[in-house]
Amino acid sequence: DAVDWPARKLLRRARARDAEAQVRTNPIRRDESFTCVHCGAEVGPLRRTDRDHCPKCLRSLHVDLVPGDRANTCRGVLDPVGVEVRGKDTVLRYRCRRCGGTHRVRAVLDGEDADDWEAVVAVSAQEGG
Repeated sequence: DAVDWPARKLLRRARARDAEAQVRTNPIRRDESFTCVHCGAEVGPLRRTDRDHCPKCLRSLHVDLVPGDRANTCRGVLDPVGVEVRGKDTVLRYRCRRCGGTHRVRAVLDGEDADDWEAVVAVSAQEGG
């Protein structure tokens, strides 16, 4: 019965946005070990932020709609196709082999678990950057 609903819920229903309000938008922290599907490297957790790509070949899997949710049904391999510098961050651009979707993540450039610098440079060079 709508009489007992909180005002926000009532407004969402009136504006036909109640289903939209149920969609998760905040990231879920996941820093798990995995085996790279492209090069076979055993990749351990990063421990300071989430590891979402292989530090050797830079490949990833198209598994998230929101970081960490594992809700994307595509499951295609994300290939690195470009590098951007945003302030002090180096950002890897990806394109999915299966669906063509694009994605961006920060490169990890310091520490013992850092991304392979030569691989980052190679991606930058292949795009002409």
